[in-house]
Amino acid sequence: MRSNGCAMDCLPHIHVAAIHADHGYRSFTPGIGAMCRGKYLLGAGIYKNSLGDGSAYAAAGWQPWTLWGVKIGGLAGVVSGYEEDRVVPLVALFVSYKHLHFSFIPEVKTKTPAVMGFSFTFPLK
Repeated sequence: MRSNGCAMDCLPHIHVAAIHADHGYRSFTPGIGAMCRGKYLLGAGIYKNSLGDGSAYAAAGWQPWTLWGVKIGGLAGVVSGYEEDRVVPLVALFVSYKHLHFSFIPEVKTKTPAVMGFSFTFPLK
């Protein structure tokens, strides 16, 4: 569906998995959200995080580079569910090929290992 006035296509965004550099985390992280793509990216959603708790996120991004049909850029936003009742920052390299998306979250010492997330958008047509 195309939103009015801001030239963005908004699609359901399905979260699938998160692979961690350290062991002891859940890999299956199902969830659903919405991703809007145009000149910029906007997204929000909920998912079961790698600790087994519920998380909610909101993020904005930009993918200025395209190489062989692969879009490359980054996301920044906030996410809940990892530190007691706190919302924490989220920063990721975001790579897309058609409707398949990969997010690479860097390690934050004493907080989280590096993570690679897998998700996809679901065309409504």
